Order: sequence, then C-alpha cells, then structure tokens
Amino acid sequence: LGDISGWGGITEGFANAGDSRVYPGLRSPPCDNNSVLCHNQQVKISRLDDIFQGPSWDICLMKIDAQGGDFAILRGAEALFRAKQVGIIFFEWRPEWAVELGEDPMALLHYLHGMKFRILAPMSWFKFDPIGSEWALVPPEHFHLLLEEK
Repeated sequence: LGDISGWGGITEGFANAGDSRVYPGLRSPPCDNNSVLCHNQQVKISRLDDIFQGPSWDICLMKIDAQGGDFAILRGAEALFRAKQVGIIFFEWRPEWAVELGEDPMALLHYLHGMKFRILAPMSWFKFDPIGSEWALVPPEHFHLLLEEK
C-alpha cells in the first residue's frame, strides 16, 4: 500500500519477517543481505482509495503497521478520509522512521488533524501508567510534546 499506485522493491529484516519494507518505484532498497534481506521481485503498490471505491465502504477501524510507510498509506486514503468513511486509525508512530525517510515526523499528525481525526497518545508517554490503558487527547498546539516524549 502507498500513496502512488505502481511497483516497488521489498526488503525483509533478517530473522524478522515482520520488519518487511516496500520501496516505491525504482528506488533501490538498502540491502546488505546480513541485517536486511533483499528480494529481487517487484511488488504491486496500491492506494487504499483505489481498493475501497464507492460509498459502500465504511471502515470502523483501520490498523496500519508499515515500518515507517504509514504516512504514504494514509495519503493514499485521502478520499476515504474526506468522505468520512474511516472511523478510527490505529498506527505505530515512529518519528525516527519518518526522519530516516526524509519526512517531517509532525506532518503525519497535522495531516490527520486536517482530515478531522483526533490524535490520541498513550498516557505512559507522560506519566506512570503500569497497565498502559489510558490515552490522552493531544491538540495540534501540543504535537511537539509528543516528539519530546517519544
């Protein structure tokens, strides 16, 4: 999934298939075949807006775990967001991955806020929460605090 349909390369974390990453277009993925395994085949990249077309799709919960590719996937769902067809988005926000990709880590939060989503962060980022069950609503003027806590 991504923000532009097409083809891309794929890597897989050595001994960790859960750390697979897709690299759009002809961009060469970082491979050393020791820590990151390279796959020679191309993979198809699609936009969520192209997969879920029409008013019949109401998505209650969208869960994304894309090893840093989350923002591209979310940009590829803009029509779904504008049509209010997605209720909740749950994703792993890793600012260091955004920086690694040359993106502003705050851009994703501002994008979602612009799409009228509320941003929640685990209270464990701000105070002791041994169970990890409490969440805090974070307004845009406090997004910078998330970088400090993350």
